[in-house]
Order: sequence, then structure tokens, then C-alpha cells
Amino acid sequence: MDGTLEKVTAEVNSLQLAGDLEFNRGNLLEAYEYYRQAYDKRMLFYTRMNAENSKIYKRLAKVLYYIEDNPCEYKFPNLIEARLCAKRYIKIKKSQGKKPKYYIEFCLIFAEYYDKVLNCKEKSRLIYIKYKKKLEKVLDSDHPDLATIYNNLAILYNDLNEKEKAIELYEKCKII
Repeated sequence: MDGTLEKVTAEVNSLQLAGDLEFNRGNLLEAYEYYRQAYDKRMLFYTRMNAENSKIYKRLAKVLYYIEDNPCEYKFPNLIEARLCAKRYIKIKKSQGKKPKYYIEFCLIFAEYYDKVLNCKEKSRLIYIKYKKKLEKVLDSDHPDLATIYNNLAILYNDLNEKEKAIELYEKCKII
């Protein structure tokens, strides 16, 4: 059994590295396939919430979020799965008594999930505002991640018919 477990662990690590390489190249679908294979192999030997699974959940959440869904279909399967993986990652880290390192980054996933999947714009707005405040504390004022959050929040304000707030955030995007 140990030989098989060691073999699977080595295969999983190799698949994750191949996925990381593809992710860094911008080949998101290929990265997803590698990560999914790694996850499937891990599930042969470990429970879903095993501490070692946090790494694969982190990778799956990120790649699924960046793949995006077809906005015309209104189903958002990638966003739904990204949220599930992000939640599992956070739950595992918290069960270990660790602060989830990617929590702030996963706020985008949660905010978009509430907006697009549940159509709960107020909850989404609160998450975006919290995320924006945290980013403004740690990033330079011209960082591209701030432009992303300003743009997403501006779109949400526009949807909520708060045009002045939306315009203010669009202006901040233009500066960046």
C-alpha cells in the first residue's frame, strides 16, 4: 500500500507542476485538466477534506475562476466549482489553525458568485468593498488588481443604479 501511495503522491505532484506550468503560460484549460487529474488521483486515497488537499483546491479555484463561464448561458458552472474549491481550501486551512493565505484573492470568487449565481448584489457589494479596502492597504495605487476591483465594483454599482459611485470608480480605473 505504501508503495502505491508514494507512487500516487509522486504522480499528483508531477501533475500539479505540469498544471502550474500551463497556468503560468496562460493555458488555463490545459492547467485545469492537469489539476483535475491530480485531484482525482488524490481522491483514491484521501478524504475530501484531508489537509494535503488544500493545495489542489487552491489551484482548482484559481484556474476555474480565470477560465470564466459563458455569460450568455447564465449557469456559471466554473464559478460555482471555483467557489466550492475556495471554500474547501479555506476550511482546511482554518481547521489547521492557519490563516488562509489566498482568502483575499478568493473574495473575488465569492463576490462574483453572489452577484452572478445568486443575484444577491448587496452581499456581493459588501464583499467587494471589504476586498477593496484590504487591497488599498497593501498595494500601490496603480496596481492592476485595484483596477480589476474598481471595475467590478463600478459594474455592480451601475447595476444597482448608483451611477455616481460607478463613475467615480470608472475614473479610478482610467488612472491606473
